[in-house]
Amino acid sequence: MNVRTTASAALIAALALAGAPAVAQDMSHPSGQYLSIQTGFSFLKSATFTGSGVNSRAGYDDGFAGALAFGHAYGNGVRVEAELARRKNDSDYASGSSATGSTRADSLMVNGLYDFAASSSFVPYIGAGLGLARVKSSVSPIGSSTVTGDDTTPAWQAMVGAAIPLGNGLEITADLRHFSTLNDAKLGLASGTAVETPYRDNSVMLGLRWRFGAPAAKPQPEPVAAPAPAPAPAPVAKAAPAPAPAAPRSFLIFFDWDKSNIRPDAQKILEAAAAAAKSGARVSIQLTGHADRSGTTRYNQRLSERRANAAKAELVKLGLSSGSIATVGRGESQPLVATADGVREPRNRRVEIQF
Repeated sequence: MNVRTTASAALIAALALAGAPAVAQDMSHPSGQYLSIQTGFSFLKSATFTGSGVNSRAGYDDGFAGALAFGHAYGNGVRVEAELARRKNDSDYASGSSATGSTRADSLMVNGLYDFAASSSFVPYIGAGLGLARVKSSVSPIGSSTVTGDDTTPAWQAMVGAAIPLGNGLEITADLRHFSTLNDAKLGLASGTAVETPYRDNSVMLGLRWRFGAPAAKPQPEPVAAPAPAPAPAPVAKAAPAPAPAAPRSFLIFFDWDKSNIRPDAQKILEAAAAAAKSGARVSIQLTGHADRSGTTRYNQRLSERRANAAKAELVKLGLSSGSIATVGRGESQPLVATADGVREPRNRRVEIQF
């Protein structure tokens, strides 16, 4: 299996992993700065060296590609980054015979990219960039001589790929790229003849991205039981003392971002709610799940339903009848605290318990 086949298989495997079922995450667009590092394989296209009395074609072995980028994400899918990259390929043939030497391109690019929003752990992206490339070559034989020198020329690139979030701001990336100089690189031969050649490369890149400039998450509020309703006033005609306050009939539990599992603090609230339900004569309990606005509407609807069902399962474990508990999810439609779309508000990630 050659390098080209191996690289293609590696990219296919990475994209397959990205598309496999995983723990669902909120894939709304993040914002802030990031660093990325990528490495992979360069497939430099064969090219012709032309000059006075020279017209020799050269081919290249599959080579190395690497890139380091610093960027900023704007929270709406758009990213802009500055990238340093290097590509190097050894010579395969030139002028119809075996060749020695290599050709290398060092580039400084400004890339614009767009991340497509998703509701799973798979974020496809596309991008393009403009910048400068320094092409250096030492291929031999070209016109019975050896290419020497280097040239800096404008360059462009286009890319398509996908990212796999790992948590804590880390992402695995995989993409395909086409890189090309806008002008032919002007070089020379050891014999003194000026020659020029185009530079066109396709590459397969795998990498790691670290987002470190995202806004800090708001602190989680302590879950508290909703206050009991005020007792009904005593009839004016009677001097009987006011009745004792009724047991709480409404409770709130809160959840971590993008989670439906019961936290330890929420467990205590559920135990109190179960005890209150058992002590009264009421047999109907309503659980209403909610989500904040940091995900898609469809995803948040399902998340709110999972939260309500998780609370019901725990109440059943605590001795309440499953048939006496009804659940409903309201998604992000009834926030406790009004926010803009995409905001992670802890107080909106909740289940309301009423009976």
